[in-house]
Amino acid sequence: MDHQIGFYWIWFSCFPFLRLKTRMDLLEALGGPEAVFNAEESRLATFRGINSEAAHLISATGIDIVDEIIDECKKQGIGIITYDDPAYPFRLKNVYSPPPVLYVKGNLPDIDDSAVISVIGTRKASQYGLRMGKKLAFDIAACGGTVVSLLTAGVDQAVAEGALYAGKPCIGVLGTPHELDRNPMAEKIAADGAVISEYPPGSIQLRSFFRDRNRIASGISIGTVVVEAPEKSGTKFFVEEALEQGKDIYAVPGNADSENSKGTLYLLKMGARPVGSGWDVLAEYAEMYPNLHHASEKIEDEAGNEDIAAVSEKEPPVSLPDCSIEDDWAGKIALLNQEQQAVISAMENGAGDTDSIIEASGLSAPKVLSNMTILEIKGLITRDLTGKIKLKKHC
Repeated sequence: MDHQIGFYWIWFSCFPFLRLKTRMDLLEALGGPEAVFNAEESRLATFRGINSEAAHLISATGIDIVDEIIDECKKQGIGIITYDDPAYPFRLKNVYSPPPVLYVKGNLPDIDDSAVISVIGTRKASQYGLRMGKKLAFDIAACGGTVVSLLTAGVDQAVAEGALYAGKPCIGVLGTPHELDRNPMAEKIAADGAVISEYPPGSIQLRSFFRDRNRIASGISIGTVVVEAPEKSGTKFFVEEALEQGKDIYAVPGNADSENSKGTLYLLKMGARPVGSGWDVLAEYAEMYPNLHHASEKIEDEAGNEDIAAVSEKEPPVSLPDCSIEDDWAGKIALLNQEQQAVISAMENGAGDTDSIIEASGLSAPKVLSNMTILEIKGLITRDLTGKIKLKKHC
């Protein structure tokens, strides 16, 4: 590490069992992580939230554990950004009890100068919720914003896919140490963006981690979009955190009689701004971030310079899939470019998931992902609830 103090921040991150308030109390009362390291066990035990057993564990943990963490991070390909590091997002320093360290896979985008938007929703999403999550994330990324996903099932998974389809960096925020994450999207996100965790390798897993990560995802964002959420949903905790941080809240309207829309309907009643596209969200920040552009502007992508955003505007994929067999299928395929035809050919030969399509088509992952988005928008492919990709004519 360039700064010796960074070692103490890494050391301090080794105690995730401490409540956020306890961590803040320790740092404020003692004057920083090095002072916590040098504190007597009896002094540590005086803090609320630290019993004698925890005080002994903290006191007995030597600085040599830092070398072990650094070595393990190198093995796992994890970068380390400590609180005192210039690369640590200033935006995140303003949240309550900011994480001592960010353990990062990939390359963290320039958060402080970017329109970063968290897009969240229920795990038990409907087809509408999945498609809107994917579309909004795609729109936001294609229009110059940066998408944050919590990388859980349902809407969050669709959000990550949508951002990747746009060929832009995405940020995933974990509620686990990296080695305990089982989401296959994490590796794909890390390839062009970043996946972050505040927990060093080898940390225990606690249920509170998943709620604690909300402050990070919201903290690096300027706004939060709720795509679909039941009345009793974990998304309410995220929204509460975002509101406490003073962030803007948006919600996607849904069917008024749908259980999955009760949470978003409540948010709309309480003043959340209704949105149906990525530009609905980003338009409010256009003067603040000059790189943002309206979705109607031409976006050159790697899949043949198609006007993805314009297609999306004309045919927003918000309705349930229509799986009718098209009589003019061959005619539609003939109008596609060579790369899109390669994707269709791979699927016709049995490829039914992203990895197998990449292998069968011979195209790079970014090209397959962006081409698949165009094909989905054009109504030629769809996905079922399990994530399996299908040709419309075979539905």
